[in-house]
Parts: sequence; C-alpha cells; structure tokens
Amino acid sequence: MEIILTSEQRERVVSVLLQAFDPNHLQAMLTLKTGIRLYEEMSVLRGLKPIVIDLVTLAEGDGWLDKLLLSANEYRQGQNLKLKALVEELHLKPPPKEAKETVPVLDQSDTDRLEKIVRKRAPLLPFAEFAAKLAAIGNQMCRIEYPAGEPQGTGWLVAPNLVLTAYHVIEDVHKEENGLEPADITCRFDYDGIQRPTGNRTCKLANDWLLASSPYSQADLKATSAVPKENELDFALLQLNERVGEDTMSGEQQRGWIQVSEKAPVLMKDDFVVIPQHPQGRTLELAFGEVLQYNKPANRVQYDATTDHGSSGASCFDIFLVPFALHHAAGPSDSLEYNQAVPLKQIIKYLKEQQTPIPAFWTK
Repeated sequence: MEIILTSEQRERVVSVLLQAFDPNHLQAMLTLKTGIRLYEEMSVLRGLKPIVIDLVTLAEGDGWLDKLLLSANEYRQGQNLKLKALVEELHLKPPPKEAKETVPVLDQSDTDRLEKIVRKRAPLLPFAEFAAKLAAIGNQMCRIEYPAGEPQGTGWLVAPNLVLTAYHVIEDVHKEENGLEPADITCRFDYDGIQRPTGNRTCKLANDWLLASSPYSQADLKATSAVPKENELDFALLQLNERVGEDTMSGEQQRGWIQVSEKAPVLMKDDFVVIPQHPQGRTLELAFGEVLQYNKPANRVQYDATTDHGSSGASCFDIFLVPFALHHAAGPSDSLEYNQAVPLKQIIKYLKEQQTPIPAFWTK
C-alpha cells in the first residue's frame, strides 16, 4: 500500500519510531517482522535518528511504509500509545489472515521448520574449520606487560607489526605517570599454556609506537545518563619493532594477524560472543556469552561474557569468529551486571576521519 506523507506527518513518523525503539529493538523488529537486516541496508554508525529517517524515506519511496508501521505496532503489541494512534490515524490495517485448521500435534514438517529457526540463531559449524581458526587466533593474541613480566592487558595483531588494545591499558606510560617508558612495554605472544621448544615470543614497541589512540569516557567509569562521545573509544594502535605476524610457526604456517573489516558485523541481542583474553594475566583463556544490547549512540556493545582485570583490549568475535568489537571494560557500576566493548566499525570510522596518515589495517 503506497502512502504519501506530508512533511509534518513524516516528521511525526520519525519522532514516534524514535520514541518507541532503541537501536537493538529496532534491529530486532526489522529482522523478525520484515526480514530486513539493518546493518546491511544502511549505516549504523551515525546514531539512531539518521537511521530512522533513512528507514522511513526508503519505506515510503518503495511503498512498504504501511508494513513498517504495522510491524512496529505489532512488535510493541499495541502498547505504545503514540505508535498505535499513528497507525489508526493513517487507517492502516493488517491484511486478513487465512483461516487455518488447528493441528493438535507437530508433524515432521513442523519439527523441521522449528529446527531451521534454531539453526539460524545458533548455526551448526564445521568442527575442524572452527578449531583451526580458533588456534590461529590464539597465535595472534598477546599479553601486554610493563615492566616485563607484569601483565596489564590483552592485545591482538591486526597487521604484521600492529597491535590493537584498549587505551587505558597503556595510558600510564603514554601520560608518563608511572616512571616507565614505552621501551618498558612488552607484547608476549604464545602465552597460551602450550609447550613450545622456543617458549613465548616477546616483542618490544617501535620508536614511533603509538600510531593512534582515543581515550575512554567518564561515562565508562560511573553510572550516569551521559553516553560516550564519538571520539571516546578507548583504543590504542601500537606499532611493534618487529613484524611478528610474519613469524613462521610449526608446520611452516605463518603466524598471521586478525583480519578486520570496516563492514564488521553488528550483532543482535542474544547473538553469541567469543572473547580470547588474558584474565588476571593468566595464560590465554576463552569466554563465551551473549549480546545484551548496544547503547543509544551505538558506540558501546554490552554482553554477559566473563572478563577480568587483564582482559581489557581483547578482541570480541561472533560465532563465526569474525571480529566485531574491542573489549574494554565492565559496566560502570556494580549493579550493572554486564561487560562491554567498543564496536570496530566506530574505531575504523574514527581512524578514517583523522588527518594523520595511519596504516589502513582494515579491509573494505
């Protein structure tokens, strides 16, 4: 059904949708009710309002605005009064449902359909492929220490000689607040509990060691209504003095590095999270959890995966072991039971906007 909105109506539609949905519920509604994957259709980096404006414009132009609003109202179960009133004002009605005979038990086709739904949310993965990829990731993780032997956080190779970590992991050295210098920082690879003839691989930083960084936000430290700004992403891009990613490992395999894309996935609520990390400086460990939500500007993603001191700077992967975020902190209050990360899309966007030339370690 084609709907032509006046300017005033269009502004009202945008306003009502903004009031009815945060980014996570908007994405869930679109996926469940319309089949649209938000992050494939439009950029999620600009905040919620531009997304909703684009969505309404697209729906109106392509003739499915009625479906969008009816789906939104159904998702909210008619409990959002402004959304319900808008649907009634535009005289929108869902198409009549075809009568169906009630079946008392599930037949085989019903069972197969239910299994397909489950697999879509938790897909079956080839074991050997998953294990090999996880082992490769283990080779690309490092424990960040200063002075040598004193663990401070976790880092990961994103290029042969570049390590990504959380800014607060190296903040004291950068601000010269602890009497230590960049030369005192060590990145320790292969600290995973596996016995190797060569032991752990350690590497120091280059003279030009901090290629890019962004501080954390005060909103990360204490519960407040404020949200982190777009330049408060708590990351540091470190340059090593050796190309560790080109090391030859056992079986003549190259160590390699973790491939990052500017189209890193945007996860939905309840999607799986996988985090390799050095909690309390221990040998590499693995945590699994589920996504809880994104914050309003979509520059923090929250999950229930377990982390600890020393985990900051770890990479966060989806179930397919594709990196999507940089773990950096727990919730800003003991009463907020979640950990959180900075989406890689936000970090890459920030880096692309900087005037200083930075090696583009990401793919398009």
